[in-house]
Amino acid sequence: KMVRLQDQLLVQKDEQLQLFKTSVEETVQTTVETGIKSYSAAVKKNSTSDAVCNSKILKNVMKSVAAEEDRSKNLIVFGLKEEDEEQLPALVTAVLEEIGEKPH
Repeated sequence: KMVRLQDQLLVQKDEQLQLFKTSVEETVQTTVETGIKSYSAAVKKNSTSDAVCNSKILKNVMKSVAAEEDRSKNLIVFGLKEEDEEQLPALVTAVLEEIGEKPH
């Protein structure tokens, strides 16, 4: 009789454990789904357009910005005599200092 009661107790404990496990799994699933929906809604709400910025578009924009930045540092100097073995950086620095510009 004692063994039978122990078996019944074990069966009930297993059933309780299974119910608890199922409850936890469902709660986690619901929480994750809610979080994903909330994140998705926040992204849609804060998005300025319906288009998604893919890597190709981003790459082209970055190239364009880099090209503009490079061109903004270009300098053309007219009227300097070219000589053999001239030190161009020193010459350009001298010209910039002459006109009151700080060389970078």
